[in-house]
Amino acid sequence: MSLGMQKAVAALCIKSAIVAGASADTNIAIAGIALEDTLIAVSHISTTASVATIVDALATTNITSAGNIQNTGDTSSDSLMVLYHDASA
Repeated sequence: MSLGMQKAVAALCIKSAIVAGASADTNIAIAGIALEDTLIAVSHISTTASVATIVDALATTNITSAGNIQNTGDTSSDSLMVLYHDASA
């Protein structure tokens, strides 16, 4: 397989979601995410209505069960942008 084809196939395995935040250590639903998947980037978008700041939240976020992530910080009035590798794709 050519390098270009490898990159195209790898791109198909990357998924994204923008989800409402939640209180610390609370499940945040992401349809289709699985324990075998790998978080690539998680951005905490402060003030959903008017993006004031975007902060890297990867280190404080984990996939906790099929269909759920959790963040150790309070993101309840904000949003999270999540990029992850879908291991099943």
